[in-house]
Amino acid sequence: MFQSPLVSVLMTAYNREKYIGEAIESVLQSTYKNFELIIVDDCSVDDTLKIASSFLKNDQRIQVFKNNSNLGQFRNRNKAICLANGEYIKFLDSDDKLMPNGIDKMVSAMLAYPEAGIGVQAPIGNANKQPFELSPHKSIILHYNGENHLCYGPTGVIFKKEALFKVGLFEESYGILSDTHLNIKIASEYSTVIFERNLFFWRRHLDQITTQQED
Repeated sequence: MFQSPLVSVLMTAYNREKYIGEAIESVLQSTYKNFELIIVDDCSVDDTLKIASSFLKNDQRIQVFKNNSNLGQFRNRNKAICLANGEYIKFLDSDDKLMPNGIDKMVSAMLAYPEAGIGVQAPIGNANKQPFELSPHKSIILHYNGENHLCYGPTGVIFKKEALFKVGLFEESYGILSDTHLNIKIASEYSTVIFERNLFFWRRHLDQITTQQED
């Protein structure tokens, strides 16, 4: 009988042959094991799909999908969410890497506060007392008073899948601001968990959308 994993790690990809192998390896090296890894290729024209597919024979937790047409960043993220079986959704961009204890720490934080809909890595409060929970009211007030903890992209966040569907997933027409918009929507409806930083490696390079759209 199929048993759903607790966590779905979602990796959307477009022309990431330089980096996707490292990204996948970082997930497979996680100390946390109860996950599935869903990779959705958005019609790459390089060897991204070939590299991702090469991991299938070695780990049954991996699934690889190829879109029939290019969906773009946030439509592809929404598609990946709809393919997920886990209770929690952890995005990892295909040019980033997770630290070995990254999923473990994030999942432990969410399980400690089961009412939370979103967990965020942020330098708020005493690091020795993380994780901790913020009510919707306090989370939104802190964000707009300058903490900006809801500005992190999906690699630095973990979601409860139920919360994603309740607020309507990513708004597909907002560009890179869709990340923050989604975080604010969930934090308005559910409590926020703050956990420690440095659980992933975020790569900066000239080909990424964030660099191209910084204006």
